[in-house]
Amino acid sequence: MDIISMKLADLTTDPANVRLHSPRNIETIKGSLKRFGQQKPIVVDAQGVCVAGSGTLQAAKELGWESIDVVRTELKDSERIAYAIADNRAGSEAVGSEWDDAALARVLESLKVEDEELARLTGFDDAELKALVDGLQGPTAPPDFKEVDENIEVNSQCPKCGFRWQGKSG
Repeated sequence: MDIISMKLADLTTDPANVRLHSPRNIETIKGSLKRFGQQKPIVVDAQGVCVAGSGTLQAAKELGWESIDVVRTELKDSERIAYAIADNRAGSEAVGSEWDDAALARVLESLKVEDEELARLTGFDDAELKALVDGLQGPTAPPDFKEVDENIEVNSQCPKCGFRWQGKSG
């Protein structure tokens, strides 16, 4: 596999690409490219059509890059299209790719303490990080929840037979 540099002007997006990139996704990729540079090549065919890495290609164009590292695939036609879909699908939760929420929360918290900007570049915002950390702590009672002990007063009625009982549970 040979990595070569190609001018962005010589590359095009794949008209058969079925993966959509939200503005947030592109901003996350742009942030990563700005901070870390390009760490893996995109995949293009012999005509310069992007097969894998279209989000990276779009982000690089928006950043005003002139060139990008690529690898060329020899896949053609239906095989090229199927590979592009498989490449995107492999990271999907639908096929079993998922986060280890506990480990992710710990790592993101650590990054945030070390370098808040670095933590933001992961693509997780503060609300998502809070939800991850809160999820580790289990469910919490609402703020207006009254603390009770085992001597709570019981005054109930069976909805089926109407039997009433009262007293203390303890």
